[in-house]
Amino acid sequence: MTRKINIAKAMLFLIICIIGSHLIYASFYDKTLSILDTHLLSCITVILALISLVILHAMPTDESETPGDKTSTGISAPHTDDWSINADTLEEVVILTCPRNLVLKANKAAVEMFEKLFNDKSIIGLEFAEVFDILHSNLEDRANADQVLEAILQNPSIQYREMLRLKDGRFIERVTRPYDENGCRIWYMHDLTYLMQANEDQALHGTMAQEEAARTAEMAEQLYLAKAELEKNQSDLTRLANTDGLTGLNNRRHFMELANNAILDMSSLFEIWVIMLDIDHFKKINDSHGHSAGDTAIRLFSETVTNCIGSRGEIGRMGGEEFAVYLPGVTKDDTEQLAEDIRQHVEKLNITHEDISFQFTTSVGIAKVLSEEWSIETALDRADEALYIAKTSGRNCIKAA
Repeated sequence: MTRKINIAKAMLFLIICIIGSHLIYASFYDKTLSILDTHLLSCITVILALISLVILHAMPTDESETPGDKTSTGISAPHTDDWSINADTLEEVVILTCPRNLVLKANKAAVEMFEKLFNDKSIIGLEFAEVFDILHSNLEDRANADQVLEAILQNPSIQYREMLRLKDGRFIERVTRPYDENGCRIWYMHDLTYLMQANEDQALHGTMAQEEAARTAEMAEQLYLAKAELEKNQSDLTRLANTDGLTGLNNRRHFMELANNAILDMSSLFEIWVIMLDIDHFKKINDSHGHSAGDTAIRLFSETVTNCIGSRGEIGRMGGEEFAVYLPGVTKDDTEQLAEDIRQHVEKLNITHEDISFQFTTSVGIAKVLSEEWSIETALDRADEALYIAKTSGRNCIKAA
């Protein structure tokens, strides 16, 4: 705008100069301008004025304000690029947590609020779950607040706003959202007790109830997603809890559970047989070749037994080099033949570990689950006794109870 004004002044000065030059010319040479000359001079002046207006209208307007420009109210505009707020001047509690869920920064209001609760202990460096735990202990109902923190720990992208009601009657609004792409999270807390008390007005209360319902629906969706993630994690944990870490087979607890369920579900017209087996002279393998060689032997032994059994039964590692199998719907002959297949395959194994080759054999004991038995344990004890007889009979053989 200032640039347009300067150009307008320049054009006006030019027009005045033209008119003045004609007048000086007429005065200098003692001539009087004729009517025609006067009209011609007027036309030239009007044309120049019109050209000035057209040029001014065509020029782009610079809308930007310099730091010294005045706004419509006559107040100088501030330097917005340098504008910032000191968090310590805010009444709100502001906490910044880092990707490891540790408190990275806290403003003055947060320090005053929490360090009193922690007996003047600094909250910087503490986990935010630990910081908020003491606040939750002062809530009328902490269950939902605890669920929110758990959901945030499982899903760092959650944004949420909630109202916390303390036992002393205060209402604290807590807002949290991701702060940046590095995994940091920012928390705001503000005392809204005065606002909640004003909400005793029925109309206002209804509006806030609708907003709370929307927030609850939003949180329900986020909790649903978090629950799905937790269920997946729970499935993984269940698998780990039921599986032997070295062999990937059922561990003892899960094997016993599966076997007992099979006995309860089994018709009296069918038989269930169990097998107990282990690696002969396993201690000698560990002593001669090391425990890592022993682990290799156990893994190959478990793979061999698993391949021989296929889908006919379940196998579990009972501990150390000892394994158990239950076979539903088979006969004694079927069980003895399967045990013999396992014995022969194991006998043919040639183990190579760190340029060391060795072989081993297995001893096997078998027993039948009796019709009056409702647990696998007694049958396993009998099979274990048969295994002991196989050991004392020279090993690498099968004995039936």
